[in-house]
Amino acid sequence: VFGVNLYYSDLLTGNFMRMPMLDDGMHNDAGAGDGLFGASIPGYTAGTYMRFYVEAIANNAQKSVSYLPRGAEHDVFVYQVRANNSSVNGPVINEMVASNSGGASDQMGEYDDWIELYNNSSNPVDLSGFFLSDNILNLDKWEIPAGTILPANGYLIFWADEDSSQGLNHCNFKLSSLGESVMLFDNELNLVDSLNFGAEQTDIAFARVPNGIGTFVHQAPTFNSNNENGASGVNAMISDDILLFPIPTREQLYIRTSAFSGDPYEVYDLIGNLIASGKLQNDTELNTTEWTSGIYFVKVKEHVRRFSVQR
Repeated sequence: VFGVNLYYSDLLTGNFMRMPMLDDGMHNDAGAGDGLFGASIPGYTAGTYMRFYVEAIANNAQKSVSYLPRGAEHDVFVYQVRANNSSVNGPVINEMVASNSGGASDQMGEYDDWIELYNNSSNPVDLSGFFLSDNILNLDKWEIPAGTILPANGYLIFWADEDSSQGLNHCNFKLSSLGESVMLFDNELNLVDSLNFGAEQTDIAFARVPNGIGTFVHQAPTFNSNNENGASGVNAMISDDILLFPIPTREQLYIRTSAFSGDPYEVYDLIGNLIASGKLQNDTELNTTEWTSGIYFVKVKEHVRRFSVQR
């Protein structure tokens, strides 16, 4: 090999930057001279989507060139920079309602969407300078006000109404009932907890059961109280919904549905490549161990659900 180059970009369109890859045992390769090449690129903010491909130049008279993947620069690898996990213990996103028409109301009497945090620890947690966001590309979208304390084994409600003028616990974003993400970051933008959800029904909560530690289920809202009190309100899984869990996933993704059992499904990555397909059962298991980290989409008829794979 005459030379190996890594081409990378933090933009989803446009030109790439070039970084030589070396086989010297000092650039995340293995041993020097063993035919394995490595390179290090600068760090980027969590949530950034990176594109890259590799160029290998042969040590012959023609200096023949090959690329990985084939077809670069048009068919390239994509990954998303992950946030570091926070060392803060206790706080979790415990429950949320993304379509509130007649449930709990805020101090203005408005039925806004809401997010509930719960503290799994026996010590209060100061959330001053923490952040809530619904956008992985804007991690510090809304800063939790100074002096905000999450009580020991207690709850806090934040209204996702895009109206911070109504009080300190009103976020500058709303929740989409079609599905999106909610993330909690500490004051150094390390990830404390996150939640991805699909299409939500009006006045139905997405809540951890058992309270504070369980997987998310659809049930009657339990505003500012133990989620296990809502299990009898509606079935844990809405019959005409498509539930994906666990999210984020590492090794297996489960698709749970009754209304669409027997219907075909397709899984696509962020740039539209078909990753998997088949027919749904009541519980369908997908092996994701070979999938790269990032955002994926499950399509069933006109319904689309988003999930993420993390390594």
